[in-house]
Amino acid sequence: KGAAESYAWQVAPAVPIAAGPGGRGFPWHILITFDGEDPQQVLQNNGRHLFIFPLQYYKELYQGAGRSMIDDQAGRLRELIDQGQNRLQTPEGAVPLLPPASGSANRWAQYRVLDFTDGSGVRYLSDTPDRQAVGVWSNETTAYTYQGLTDDGRYYISLWWPVRTDALPETADLAAQEIKARAVDPLTNPAYIRETAALLDALNPADFTPRLSQLDALVKSLTIGSAPEPAPETSDQS
Repeated sequence: KGAAESYAWQVAPAVPIAAGPGGRGFPWHILITFDGEDPQQVLQNNGRHLFIFPLQYYKELYQGAGRSMIDDQAGRLRELIDQGQNRLQTPEGAVPLLPPASGSANRWAQYRVLDFTDGSGVRYLSDTPDRQAVGVWSNETTAYTYQGLTDDGRYYISLWWPVRTDALPETADLAAQEIKARAVDPLTNPAYIRETAALLDALNPADFTPRLSQLDALVKSLTIGSAPEPAPETSDQS
C-alpha cells in the first residue's frame, strides 16, 4: 500500500511475566516486521511492527499473575469500537494499547475508528508509551498506532508505525526553550499537551510522513482469517 515494500512474519514464543510492578509477559503471538528490518532491533527501538495476539491466552497469562490489565485494555478498546463514529472527539484518559505501557500513555490525536477485513479498531497518533509523565512531544517518539479486535474476538491487533510532521520538533532537545519549559512543568504540561494534540488534529493526512492515508490503507487491507480451535489434550487410557 506504499508504506513498505515487503513484510515478514514469525511466531514468537510465550514469555512469562517478568518480576516487578512493570514486568510484562506475552502469550505466543505473531510478529510482523517490514522491509527486512531485524525484529529484535525493531522492538528495542520502537520501530514499525505489527503484533497479532491470541486474546484469550493473553488474558489468562495475566489473570494467572493476579493482574487485570489485558482485560482492561481489551474492554476499553471494545467500548471505543462500540461507540463507533458517534464519538466526534478524541477520548480522554489513557490510550488502549497492547503490550501494556510501561510509562504514561495518555497523549493521543488524529483519533479514528477504522475497520479492517475481519474486524474493527481505532487508530491514533501518540508518543512512546515508555515516557515519563511530562515532557516534550516530538517526532522522535511519535507513531501511528492501531489497536483492533477481530470480529470473533479471538485476536487483538496492535500496530506501531513511527511518523513525523513539521508541526513537531524533531527531538525534545531541539524544541524551543519556551516549549521545553511548558512541557516539563507539571503545572503547564496539561495545557501544552491539549494545544499540541489540537495542532496535530488540525493537520491533513498528507502533512505526515508516511501519509496517514497510506497507513489507513494498510490497516484496511489486513485479513486475519480464521483458524480451527486447538484440539483438546487427550491421554491414552488403554
